[in-house]
Amino acid sequence: MADFTTLLERTRDAIANLEDQCIACGTCTTRCDLLESRTWNIRAICKESNDAIGDARDVQSTREGIDGHPSLYQFLRSCESCNRCTVHCPQQLSMSDLWQPWRALLRGAQYIPDSDVGMIKTDCTWNTFSVYRHVWNIDYSDLSLLEVPSIDETEGATIQEAAARKAHAETLFFPGCTLCTYAPELTRAAYAWLNEHVGPTLLATQCCAWPLECAGEVERAQTWRERVIAAAKDQGVRRIVGVCPGCDRQLEAAAAAVAPGMEFVPLAQLLFDAGVRMDDESLPDCTLPLSVVTSCNDRASIHGPAVRALFERTNAKPFPCTDEDAWCCGAGGAVNAYDPNLARSRTCRSFRLCEQAGAHTLVTVCPTCAYTYAFERWMQAQEGNARWNGIGSLNYLEVAFDMRIDWSRVFANLTNMWQGEQGAWVAERLSQSEPGSKS
Repeated sequence: MADFTTLLERTRDAIANLEDQCIACGTCTTRCDLLESRTWNIRAICKESNDAIGDARDVQSTREGIDGHPSLYQFLRSCESCNRCTVHCPQQLSMSDLWQPWRALLRGAQYIPDSDVGMIKTDCTWNTFSVYRHVWNIDYSDLSLLEVPSIDETEGATIQEAAARKAHAETLFFPGCTLCTYAPELTRAAYAWLNEHVGPTLLATQCCAWPLECAGEVERAQTWRERVIAAAKDQGVRRIVGVCPGCDRQLEAAAAAVAPGMEFVPLAQLLFDAGVRMDDESLPDCTLPLSVVTSCNDRASIHGPAVRALFERTNAKPFPCTDEDAWCCGAGGAVNAYDPNLARSRTCRSFRLCEQAGAHTLVTVCPTCAYTYAFERWMQAQEGNARWNGIGSLNYLEVAFDMRIDWSRVFANLTNMWQGEQGAWVAERLSQSEPGSKS
């Protein structure tokens, strides 16, 4: 992470830039609950930000300024950076351009503690995803893999030896951390399909580092993505096939700097082009009608239309807010670490919209959305709350490959891996500091 003075300067530069361009038209205000409740627009956020840190010089004075503006702090920690607010901005401003430096500053000022980063060090050997895969014996070493050394890893072989043993292919399947960690059978099925229908394919088990960015490690996350893209390029990759719109969006930005011309293709589009279609008979365990809910990371309408096309022959209802108007499922911005109830209320909003559409099953474009909806339903079952029992959810790949994710087992595994001697091992791995840390 950059030194604190640099973080402060970057945040001030972002504030000045957006404040200068915002015309205070109010378009963003009407598209976000957080902004609407405060009657804020981009310019108002910038003014509040200037009031908070305009005179700050160091960590202490920055904290004093932020503590004096609790509504601003609550906004910054509650924002998912989904960009629903600014997608229609006439000035083409982006909330992310303000959110990113602010998140990094909050991390630098220790509002986001080390404990929030420990589990999601996705650029290190051990993080919540790699630990889960290790504990539950999820292994892809028999497949052709993308090889990206973690920042705490020392390669035993020379560069020449490492290059010689790496698999090469023009296509890389990047399923994202949710799918390859919690749905290994489904990941393998999709990987096998790509090898059969597209040609030799590499599998990436890496994370796009979005969780790390949400914890304020913005620069570190961006560096990791560039490292992933550079490794892909080194192994001959020219096309990345994705499932998670968020992974695609983050990696595409990194590719612009490291591998211009890298192609990004949604798996849903390849399935559609190959003639794959769903019908009601492929959904025997689902209550119809269904409704396809798109991802807040897919505002450019790349994945969503392809998934909807796969289900065009089914008994389906249009979801009320899609593509540019999509709401976040509740997983964005690591809001759950700050205000779990707020994050859960956003998840339930999707259930409510599904109900309003007259549908009974949510089909997600994004695997993380599928996880989030399943987790909320699992939580409500633990609490004895039957409010959303009538709304089911699954990811479109579960239907395409006729293979369901056992979320109850996943959540039980996540709980049980912290128990006994195994739990001690997990805690020790996730508490390990990375190179260059002061801990």
